[in-house]
Amino acid sequence: LYPKVYLAAFNAEIDWVADTIRCALTTSSYTVSDAHDYFDDITNEVVGTGYVADGEALGTKTATFTDDASATAWVASTAYVV
Repeated sequence: LYPKVYLAAFNAEIDWVADTIRCALTTSSYTVSDAHDYFDDITNEVVGTGYVADGEALGTKTATFTDDASATAWVASTAYVV
């Protein structure tokens, strides 16, 4: 996934569950770029027997969220003293 996909999702341009989301294979000649945002930016897609051009659509999709962070610790502060 490229960074722009998150912006598109937050702007409701992509519906993860309802839209067709594809996964594709590329050769090692493909160069990843943050400027890429849609499938038409992909180059050097694999060609071969048993591989379908334009990638494979993901099957049943669900959206989940996991929040994981270490505990926050505050040092002594004089920012606000009562």
